[in-house]
Amino acid sequence: MAGKTTFLTKNKSIILCGISLAVLLLLLKWLELRFIIINNALEIYAGSIAIIFTPLGIWLALKLTKPNNGYIIYLYGNFACGYFGFTNSGTLFKKKNEHH
Repeated sequence: MAGKTTFLTKNKSIILCGISLAVLLLLLKWLELRFIIINNALEIYAGSIAIIFTPLGIWLALKLTKPNNGYIIYLYGNFACGYFGFTNSGTLFKKKNEHH
């Protein structure tokens, strides 16, 4: 125990100086972070929106471009009735594997 006391008393000023410098460094880093966030708030906001909507756009594109193989599509002129699910008689389309 006597060895520790002599070490602390011998290096008291060095330890206090190191602790105070560490606290000042933490304070400066915290202030720097706040300064960066305040100065670049618009860029951070735009980047976060881009990060959120990119996976949403990829998911939506995959959903919309997936082929719909479950229904027969009849074309009458330039009108694709199969897209809307109705024939000229007003009945819904049947699935390909269903028999009339």
